[in-house]
Amino acid sequence: VVAVHRSTGEGDGGAYVTVSFPAFVGVITGVSEGGVGVSEKVWMTYDTPSIQPGSYDGIPDVLALREILANARGKAEAEDYLKGLNRTWSMWVGIGDYVTQSFDLVGYKQDSAVGDSAYSFSLTTFSRTGKLLQIEYALNAVSNGRLSLGIATRDGVVIATDKKVSSPLIDVDNVGKISEIDKGMGFVYSGLGPDARVVVRDARKKAKSYALMYGSPKTVTEAVKSTAS
Repeated sequence: VVAVHRSTGEGDGGAYVTVSFPAFVGVITGVSEGGVGVSEKVWMTYDTPSIQPGSYDGIPDVLALREILANARGKAEAEDYLKGLNRTWSMWVGIGDYVTQSFDLVGYKQDSAVGDSAYSFSLTTFSRTGKLLQIEYALNAVSNGRLSLGIATRDGVVIATDKKVSSPLIDVDNVGKISEIDKGMGFVYSGLGPDARVVVRDARKKAKSYALMYGSPKTVTEAVKSTAS
């Protein structure tokens, strides 16, 4: 079955096309509007089923592939997401994108993610190797994003960003990375679009609440502090 998944609103990721079985929840293979492609390597497991029988604990591979198609903006980001999961069994997954013009197999090994994945649920929880995994995931998303910057002048501030898209299938007119938070204040982001939309929506609500409570617009300093918290 070939299915087209469309975005229904903020926070649910982008559109993508998948191939799967009838009445099957998840993804076997597919490609996103951002040019990321995924496919499970059927029967190519790390070990035999008797050694790696799998479990019900963790993220099923078919649901993980669906999340990659909806949210990943590139091959590197998709690989980072897959490597940080708590797997349900062991197999290979193919990941590629239009930008790098490459497609490689990535290990989806059940026991390889048990260590660090147990420490990735909190911003302040260190892994056994002393890493804050949530912070590293966020920094990787930003490093894979397009350039964004702000320039302060005597008369105001200019915020700008690189609006390049990774696929000719994306309508450039519908891609926006600069959002107005309040009168005279806006956000620009580098990283994941769905995450940015959640932050923007939350910042707008807080700006309105501030204005109603104090009778004056929220300052940029207060907006930065409340958003970062």
